[in-house]
Amino acid sequence: MISCKDITEKANDYIDRELPLLTRMKMKIHLFACIHCQRYVSQLQITILALRKMKKEHSVDENTVDNIVNNLKNYKQNEPEIK
Repeated sequence: MISCKDITEKANDYIDRELPLLTRMKMKIHLFACIHCQRYVSQLQITILALRKMKKEHSVDENTVDNIVNNLKNYKQNEPEIK
């Protein structure tokens, strides 16, 4: 079974459809049952879309967008685990 931690680590690849089919299906099952992960993935999708739109409309440097996306990816991975 996929954990919430797995979801946060693989969310970007899930959004970009870069995961194997079995992993995607396991994530879909988890997302169906876990409102917290649903919100996390939804917020990540909104952020990525907003950054892409900002990049197109405001000529934002591609490195800036990449840095923001990478920081978002790494944020959850480096956050201390709450028990």
